[in-house]
Amino acid sequence: VLELLKTESDAIIIGLDNMNDYYDVSIKEWRLAEIDKCVSFYQKDFYLCQGNSDLSTYNNEFFELLDFKLINGSGENLVQPLENSQKAYVHIEINMKKLHNAFTIGYAVYNQDGEVMYWSYLTDDYCENKNVKLGKNILRGEIPSHFLNEGQYFIYFSASLHFIQWLVNPAENAPNIPLFIQGGLSESPFWTLKRPGICAPILKWEINNN
Repeated sequence: VLELLKTESDAIIIGLDNMNDYYDVSIKEWRLAEIDKCVSFYQKDFYLCQGNSDLSTYNNEFFELLDFKLINGSGENLVQPLENSQKAYVHIEINMKKLHNAFTIGYAVYNQDGEVMYWSYLTDDYCENKNVKLGKNILRGEIPSHFLNEGQYFIYFSASLHFIQWLVNPAENAPNIPLFIQGGLSESPFWTLKRPGICAPILKWEINNN
């Protein structure tokens, strides 16, 4: 990685490591610190994100989590980085073992500084007929296009009995997926680089010259 940072001027390097104790974690931390120094010197973009957790550990009395990933509009695994203008979806598969009328399921988006961008749940656009059933359920939640600015984000799984009990708290060891946004901010020739601010929406304007 250090060699690439020093020799490849246009390289985008994405590092994935869950920082487990397979070997001495302090060695990993030292190596990452050396990479960070190199990034600062060469002014490169460096992304470090925690790997997705073992889904088999998310098995409780209400459901078993079978799959949690990002897909495109065709249902295929998402190729990253994602352009701001592209459509993407959070794909969730669960085996529902017990029903509860307060059950909610969804995802939360955090930026690389740990700030919450937004939460989204199956109950956002509420419909009495849109409920999970016993057995296998496949859910797909849209990630809004023309909303997130360029940068690194994390998509965290979330499930609860609303206002009663967390089943999987996105702020506490929930399975997560890294998401990288780059480009596609606007068709306008005025906006070709990352925009100021946290979000990068395209809003409609009107002009009256009369």
